[in-house]
Amino acid sequence: MSDADMDAQPPAAAPVRLAWSGPVTIYEAVELRRQLLDALEAGRGLALDLGGVDEIDTAGIQLLVLAQREAHLAGQRSEVVAASAPVREALDLCGLGQLEAPAMPEQP
Repeated sequence: MSDADMDAQPPAAAPVRLAWSGPVTIYEAVELRRQLLDALEAGRGLALDLGGVDEIDTAGIQLLVLAQREAHLAGQRSEVVAASAPVREALDLCGLGQLEAPAMPEQP
């Protein structure tokens, strides 16, 4: 085995992808929080696909902030990789557009 082979790092595991659809509100918050924390326990980071979300309230925004904070504390990444118009509007309204991935595709 050459030195180059020994120095090579294994490829990083892909982040856990969560795809949510429908409402992300106070009524779903307990279950969605559990999903977020369980996904972060895998230690691979988190990719949130929110393209199918048709409604989000402040409890939903709190979940996104929680994901960001918990990932950061664990040395992981958490990013929104797709977002519906309601999610983008809510993030912008709250001044949290930075939670979106830079090249996030537009969703209806």
